Amino acid sequence: MAAEKSPKYILPVELAEKLICSYCHEYLSCGPIKMQKEKYICGRCTAKGDAEVVLPHIFEIILANSIFPCKYYKEGCKKTIQFNDFQKHESNCFHRKIPCPELNCTQAVLLFNLLDHFKEHHLSGIIENDQFKLDLDENNKQNLLKYESDCIIVIKYHYSRATKTLQLSVALVNEKPRTVAKYKLQICNGNDLDTNINLSQKLCHLYNNQRLEKEEFDDININDCLSVLKNPKIVIIKIFLVYSNNIFQSTKTLFTDQTEEDAQLERVMEENAIETLQNLITNQNNYFVVPCQWKGCKQLGEEQEILEHQNECEFKLYLCPYKCEQQKLYRFLCKSCWNPWPVLPKSK
Repeated sequence: MAAEKSPKYILPVELAEKLICSYCHEYLSCGPIKMQKEKYICGRCTAKGDAEVVLPHIFEIILANSIFPCKYYKEGCKKTIQFNDFQKHESNCFHRKIPCPELNCTQAVLLFNLLDHFKEHHLSGIIENDQFKLDLDENNKQNLLKYESDCIIVIKYHYSRATKTLQLSVALVNEKPRTVAKYKLQICNGNDLDTNINLSQKLCHLYNNQRLEKEEFDDININDCLSVLKNPKIVIIKIFLVYSNNIFQSTKTLFTDQTEEDAQLERVMEENAIETLQNLITNQNNYFVVPCQWKGCKQLGEEQEILEHQNECEFKLYLCPYKCEQQKLYRFLCKSCWNPWPVLPKSK
């Protein structure tokens, strides 16, 4: 019979705010969790210096069964994140801040405000009719914004008149809905749109910053197209997005509504936080053979057996994770440390 999974505990924001990495000051939402000089360090960061680093295994078991708020909850994100799953959501969160794509703008803009920001401050930078004009006798470098079917796209290009080469990047700002996979170009004679040439499809990239990075742009040799286009001085570059399916979902639905998984997680939330977190340890799966956590000990056994053994293990480290009156005593789960939330070391 398969062992039942332990229920996940959705951390209240006020409790999650105490679970902060002392290095990056983000949530302790990924492992391995480390402790050095009474300070916790998340899995994103590497401990520095020569001070001893301890791996608080029981503490990480508790965190692994906890659900964290998104780091952008103050900006309005309602999404919750499971332990070690932060990168999948937060790197694409619709409430994150990004550097404004406009080359002369130094502002960081909330993603869901980016289109309004362009309309207010960079109106000429919004692509109309899926196209922009290029004078082949002038060097040009620009970042433009394209908005289509709830997808925000940044068009970055650099044109050199000397080589007649166009470096072009079509980059998605919001990865969801994940329907845009590629783009294709049509280059037209600026005076005769019926005289044109279609290029093969190319992959879209993800937007990171204003710069045109070497690994993300495609080189387009305009010289190769001039004879077909009847040697124009001005060309029209048309950009068409290629979708992997025909379902255009609303970003409002995708990014503000909680998923059914979140709703189920909320239903298992217990009224008593202390009892819930302590049960996460005692209710761990007993069907696996696990080693003793203390360095040097070779004892193996089922989890409950090992938890009992570790209390008397000759290799046990007596290191308190708190600044309490009983120094050298490891008593993380002592009920007196919860009032009503766990007394956690402050971020330093």
